[in-house]
Amino acid sequence: QDTVYLSKELKKFHRFSYTFVIRLRLVNRGTKPIARCDTWIVALPNLSNSEKMDKKRHNWLKLERNSAWIDQCTSRVHSAIVFEAQLLNFIGSYIDCHLLSPGKKDWVLPLLHSTMKRFPLKKQRQLRGLHYRVIETRLVPASYQDKMIDLYSASDLLNYLKIGTDTYDLIQCGDNGVCTTKEFVMDESRSHCFLTTYGASKTVLTMIILCQTGGRNLEEFTLRDGSPYAVRSRDKVVVEGARVAKDALRSAALGIYRNSLWDVFSVTLPDTPHNVPPEANSFDELCKITCLTSLDYSNKDLSKLLEDEDLKTDWSLCCSSMKADPLFQPSWYFSPTKVSNYWHYVFFLKADDVFLTFKVTQDNGRLLEGAIVTRDTLESGDIRHRVESAQLFFVNFYLHYIWNGL
Repeated sequence: QDTVYLSKELKKFHRFSYTFVIRLRLVNRGTKPIARCDTWIVALPNLSNSEKMDKKRHNWLKLERNSAWIDQCTSRVHSAIVFEAQLLNFIGSYIDCHLLSPGKKDWVLPLLHSTMKRFPLKKQRQLRGLHYRVIETRLVPASYQDKMIDLYSASDLLNYLKIGTDTYDLIQCGDNGVCTTKEFVMDESRSHCFLTTYGASKTVLTMIILCQTGGRNLEEFTLRDGSPYAVRSRDKVVVEGARVAKDALRSAALGIYRNSLWDVFSVTLPDTPHNVPPEANSFDELCKITCLTSLDYSNKDLSKLLEDEDLKTDWSLCCSSMKADPLFQPSWYFSPTKVSNYWHYVFFLKADDVFLTFKVTQDNGRLLEGAIVTRDTLESGDIRHRVESAQLFFVNFYLHYIWNGL
């Protein structure tokens, strides 16, 4: 909701009933929403008919007394209610309720940044009755000392995450940030982690954590599991948020590395002396970070066709025929080594964006393994469709190859 009302009934005075009303609401000012707080005291007379006739004579006197009493009530209520805490709780609740709803989230990060300016960490520690905390800190990806993350700059990793929000369970928050869709839990508190730029820096990111404390004091010290040392609850939330951020950044680094290797084998190199073909270990590395599926996956007819020994297929000759077909280009083959005593053929199907791989024995041309390599797992319906299309394409070629050999 964009507006929240709070009310408190006050005691009766001079036969008047008084209700104190607070309204918290978000008001759009251009592209940046701001939170406003309005207060009223509503006086309702409880007079009988005879008293109504006589009220004009004492009107001014009662008005003066009531006004003085209302001033006292207002000061007491203001001192009892921490309006800044209510305002911060309202902002946190508003973001929490609308974060997973449909629509753009360009307003989230500007609202969080302005909240941190209005309520820095030092001020949040002084407020009573907080149910939300906003924690902002710098994040240096190089501090993880992860070889994969260290390959790329912080800005490149963040840009890749913004492109693949659906793949990595993230929400894009404007042009400069993302947010995790899944909350992480620490000491009964629930938190969302936001990653955004840190000025123009390419090596540092800003991590913002929106934590629903559930009324817990994050400044309390608690013992960590298996450790005799007490740690502040807020620090534990930050450490857990950094771990969540590391998982996202490492996934981004793997995605960038996978795409770079994928481009190496999916592009035909001009036939010049300066172009060196890729090595077999590079393709093995690609297979480790992609999805390798059996060629006959979920296809019984293809399984029977590949297992039919009566066809006596020499797969070395079959793969050589595939290399001559422009629809199986680019193609690569790797010679046997001391470790792998087989020929390894690789073909790229551009229409389906997948690789077909065949491992063939060196002596008699027998097929050891046939597989399909995809960028992502088969959980995606689009990837399953690509696999089925590649299977159908190969079956058509293989049947024509067998027919021409009769």
